[in-house]
Order: sequence, then C-alpha cells, then structure tokens
Amino acid sequence: MNPALAVVTPLIRAHNLPEILPEVERGLEFFDLTWWVVHDALYAQEGPNPEPPDGWADEHHWIRYQSRWVPGTGGERMQNWLLDRIPADSWWWGLADDNIVVPGAFEALRREVDDGAEIVVFPMEHSSGRLSSKREAISPGNIDGGQVVFKVGAVGDLRWEDVYCPDGVFLSKLLQRTGSAKWRFLSTPVLRYNALR
Repeated sequence: MNPALAVVTPLIRAHNLPEILPEVERGLEFFDLTWWVVHDALYAQEGPNPEPPDGWADEHHWIRYQSRWVPGTGGERMQNWLLDRIPADSWWWGLADDNIVVPGAFEALRREVDDGAEIVVFPMEHSSGRLSSKREAISPGNIDGGQVVFKVGAVGDLRWEDVYCPDGVFLSKLLQRTGSAKWRFLSTPVLRYNALR
C-alpha cells in the first residue's frame, strides 16, 4: 500500500495549474496522493478571480479544490487551515502555484519515506543557482517550503506564522523541536523555483 501524501497548493495563479498537473499526477504511482488546491478568496477580492475553470478538479478524483477566506496575509493561512485537517500519518508537500516538479521527484521522495525519514529536504533549481538543502540552510530567507516534505505528525502543534519568510521560520522551529535524526538532506532537486512567474 502506498503512503498518503498531501500536495498542498495555495492558489493565486490558476492559469498555471494545467502546466503543474502532469508532474503532480506522476506521484500517483508512488503515493496515495491528494492534491489540495486551496483558492485564496482574499486575493479574489484584490484582483482577477484566480479560480480554476469549472469542473477542473472534477476530472481528477485525487484533486480536492477548496475556496476559503482565512484571515492572514499569505499562503500560510491556507496551509494552517489544511494542516489541521490532514491525518498525522500522511505526508505533506507544499507546492506553490509557480513552481514545477522535476521528473524523478516522487521516486526520490518515496525512497526516503521507505527508509524511515520523517522530514526530507531537497535543493531547488533557481535561476540564480540551487537553493541549498544543507542543515545550515534551514533558516528564514534561505529555504522555501517546497523544498521540505514532512510527516504531518512530526510537526505537532507547530503552525506557520504571519511573518516575513514564514517557511524559514516554520522549518527552523521544526528543526529545533525535532532534532535532525529523522531529517534527510538530499542533493537531488525536486522543483524548479518560480519557473512559472
């Protein structure tokens, strides 16, 4: 039986979803995958409606689409809302709607899951070079949430804060809380960062 994985995308750029879909869909071979696409209703009031086309999620039984208006200033409020709803034995991967999953990402992740990891850190491809996946990079401004896949039960009551660089703050606190024994720091990139901006 494949382990459960929630891929979580707070949605601002709905036009990118068709380009992201094929690589996320490849994860179904390795995981009992659910792609949570969470429409940020606050952004809908500030500009063009970012909702995907009608019926888009209906074509894929493994996609869950939610429209929420949760107080806060960014994607962290959507992630916190979902983190309270995902089972503790599931895995979590935050995938921004402007990043692209690279081929082989899900295979690499599954190997680490099968090897007993609870938190996996990957580098990302970036136009200015790779973002690091070393332990020292787990700090605000040096890591993106898409570089880290974790077992939901590992975070306990820790949640994203409404601060600058919320991913770095969240992940540095997670590292302090858990220690590095269950963390895996890998050298293979899993995402192309901001590739669809």
